[in-house]
Amino acid sequence: MFPSRKARSLTRMACCLLLLCVLFSVSVSPALAGEAHIRLRSVHIKTVSVSLSFQGSSAVCNATAFPKTDSDVSMTLILYKKSGNFWTRQCSWSGSASNGNSLWVSGTAYVASGTYKLVASGTMGDESFRVETQEKTH
Repeated sequence: MFPSRKARSLTRMACCLLLLCVLFSVSVSPALAGEAHIRLRSVHIKTVSVSLSFQGSSAVCNATAFPKTDSDVSMTLILYKKSGNFWTRQCSWSGSASNGNSLWVSGTAYVASGTYKLVASGTMGDESFRVETQEKTH
């Protein structure tokens, strides 16, 4: 007639695990060591990756965008420096690709000591994206 207490408990546990799996499958992976990577559940966007590193007095900035479909890709990469509680734009680079080709945008900029972040934003097909690295100190 009615499920046993053990059966109800197992059903609840299975539902919780299923919910966690669904939430995990649409989550954004954390930015690690100046890198950010995002996987989206979308029609056009497969992945967007951003990385920021320092070599001597230069900031090395890279971003890649991979479309799922034959859509066009447009992306701008902006390096910001923290000034108090605000972020000031230091440099920017842009690029575009068409017919489902992946896009790689990169640039190098002279930097003084301070805290920086890199932001990639753009469009794939009719979808917009924005990905940024964690703050990184030089």
